[in-house]
Amino acid sequence: DGTTTRATIYDFTYTDVDLVLATIKAVRPGTYPYTISIFDGDKLLVKSNTANLTVNPLTLTAKDVTLTAGVAESNVDIISGIISGAYVEDYLSAVIEVTGNPVLKNVTHTVLGTINFTYNGTDKTTATIFPFTYVDLPFILATITADNADTYTYKITLLNGTTVVGESNSATLLVNEKPTPTFTGITTEYCSGATIPALPTESDNGIFGTWSPPINNTATTEYTFTPNSGQIANTATITITIVPNVTPTFINLVTEYCSGSLTPALPTKSDNDITGTWSPEMSNTETKEYTFTPNSGQCANTTTVTITITPMVTPIFTGIVTDYYAGEAIPELPTESDNGVFGTWTPAINNMATTTYTFMPYSGQCAFPTTITITVIANYTITATAGANGYIDPVGIIPVNPGENQPFTFAANTGYEIDQVFVDGAPRSDLIAAGAYTFLDVKENHTIAVTFKSLTPGLCPDQVYDAINNIVYNVVEVAGLCWTKENLRGTKYPDGSEIPFAKPYLYMGNPVDVEVFGLLYDYLSATLIQDEYVHLLTCAAQGICPTGWHIPTMEEWNLLKNYEAAQLMSTQYWLDPPGPGSDDFGFTAHPAGFYNGVVNRFEALYGFTGWWASAAPVGESAHYYSLYYYCSALQDELMKRSNGLSVRCVKDY
Repeated sequence: DGTTTRATIYDFTYTDVDLVLATIKAVRPGTYPYTISIFDGDKLLVKSNTANLTVNPLTLTAKDVTLTAGVAESNVDIISGIISGAYVEDYLSAVIEVTGNPVLKNVTHTVLGTINFTYNGTDKTTATIFPFTYVDLPFILATITADNADTYTYKITLLNGTTVVGESNSATLLVNEKPTPTFTGITTEYCSGATIPALPTESDNGIFGTWSPPINNTATTEYTFTPNSGQIANTATITITIVPNVTPTFINLVTEYCSGSLTPALPTKSDNDITGTWSPEMSNTETKEYTFTPNSGQCANTTTVTITITPMVTPIFTGIVTDYYAGEAIPELPTESDNGVFGTWTPAINNMATTTYTFMPYSGQCAFPTTITITVIANYTITATAGANGYIDPVGIIPVNPGENQPFTFAANTGYEIDQVFVDGAPRSDLIAAGAYTFLDVKENHTIAVTFKSLTPGLCPDQVYDAINNIVYNVVEVAGLCWTKENLRGTKYPDGSEIPFAKPYLYMGNPVDVEVFGLLYDYLSATLIQDEYVHLLTCAAQGICPTGWHIPTMEEWNLLKNYEAAQLMSTQYWLDPPGPGSDDFGFTAHPAGFYNGVVNRFEALYGFTGWWASAAPVGESAHYYSLYYYCSALQDELMKRSNGLSVRCVKDY
C-alpha cells in the first residue's frame, strides 16, 4: 500500500520456527524497519521485536582512464563492480556524467552498441546506457575517441527506473594531446641550388614516418611529415626557405691602372654587403681577370672583374729648338707630346742659363716624365751707367752675344761737360772728346761709366764713380763739405772683397727700392774699425767708401746739426704728419729705417734714418747720427754695433 510491505508464510510447524530467509532481492537501497508476527488462524500468537532491513546501494568503482586525443582507444575498462545487497527484478540503466566537453565519440560497447554522449552546453557531457542486467557488470566500453585534450572527471550513476541504486566515485578522464613529431637541428634555409640533405625519417621524440613532397632546392617549400601507420601522432610540417643567390657588385672599382703603379687591394666587401676573397693575387704589370668568391654562409654567386694594365709610354717631342743665346726669347714648351700625352713643364723658362726641363704628364695618363735640356749659349753683359746731367746710350745691363760688337754713345747736358769715362773701372780720358766707345769681339763681361761736371765748377764734383761696384753716386756740397747725395748700395769693398753685412730693408718680406733707400750695414762692415786697432785711429776711416772718400767723422756730422732736420729731409716718403722735408741743400735724406740685430727684424721705415760715424766704438755700441720724423734736428746717439744703418761718404780734403 505504499507504506507497508507484507509477506505471509503458511503451513509450518513449530519445528520450522527457526527459519531463514534464504534469498532476498531489494530494489531500493535504504533502511527499513520490520517485524514478524505468528498467527494461529487469525489469532496472533507472538510478535517479534522491530528490526531493520538495510538495502545497500550497488557497489561499483569508476577507474581513472587515459586517452589520446583523436585516437580510438580499444578495450577501455571504465567501471568495475559487484551487485550486492538488494535483488533487482527490473533492468538497470546507467548515467555517465563527464565534467567538461572532451567530445567523446565512437564510444561502443560489445553488447549495447554505440553510446551517444551529449554536451549540455554548460559544463557536463552525459550519456545514458539502458537496459542491462547485473550480469553485464562489470562492463567494458570497447572503443572510445576523445577530441579535446584536457583533464576531466566523471562518475557513473545506476538507476532502477528513476531510483538511484548505485553511484561510483569520481574518477579522472585524462585526454592527452596526440604527440606531434619534433625535429631540431634541421637547417631550414639554403641558398638556391645548394645540396639539401634528405630529411630525417625519425623525429626527435621517436616517431617514424615519411616526408612529402620531394626536396626542391630552387623554391621555398613546405614539407609534411606523415607518421607511419600504427603510431599515434600528428603530422608535422617544416618550411625550407630557398634564398635566391645575389651577384656581388663593385660599382666604383677602378679597373684600369698604369703598368707598375700602386694598385690597392681589391675590396673584401661588395657594394651590396657580400664579403669574400679575390684570386689570383693582384698584378700591376699585366691585365688579369680576378674572381671574387663569397665567404660561406652567404647566398651569393661568384663574380669576376678584369683589371687592365696599360703599358707606360714616354712622351716624345720633336722639333723643339734646344739652343738659344742668353737673353733670347724662348717660346713656351708644348703641353702635348707628339704621341698625345698632355702635361706641364718645370721649372719656368730661363733664357739666361742652360736648364733641364721636366715634362710631368697629367694624372690619369700612363706616361713617364721626360726631360729636355735647353742650352743657353752664354752671352755677356755690358753694364752702362751715367751720372746726373748727361746720358749714355744704351744704358743699363746690355746682353751681348759672344763675338759681337757693342757700341755706346754718351754726352753731357747743356751747361755740363763730360768729367770722366771709365771702361772696366779704368779711366779713359781719351774717350771724353769722342763721346763714344765700342766693345769689339765681346768675350767677357764689361762695364762703362760716364760722369759729368758743370761748366762752372764749384767745390765738389757732380758725381763720384764707385768702379768696384760700378755705381755712380751723385754728390752735393753741404756745410763746406762734399757729401754723397745717396745712401751707399755697394756690396764690395774698394779692394773687391765682399762686404759681409749689406742688407736691403725687407718690408713685409720684400726688399724696398735699393736705388732709393740704399743698403743697411753693421758698424764693423761699414767702417772696418776693429777694437784692437782703435788706439791707432788718427784719421777718418775709408770703410766701404770709394777711393778718395771716407766715413764722416763726428766733427763733420756735427756741422749738419746747425740746420733744421726738415732742411736735410727729402721731399717724399716721410710719415705724415709732419710730412716731407724741404731738402734745402739737396742732401735728400730718405727714411730708410734700420735693422735691429738684437731681435733680428727691420724697423722704422718711413719714420727714421741713421748713418754710422767714423768714431771709436763705445763698448758694444757706436756713434751714429739720425733723423726722426718727429724731431727737429739731427741727433747724435749710440746704437748696438750689430744693428744695420745707412752709410754716407765725405770727399777727402
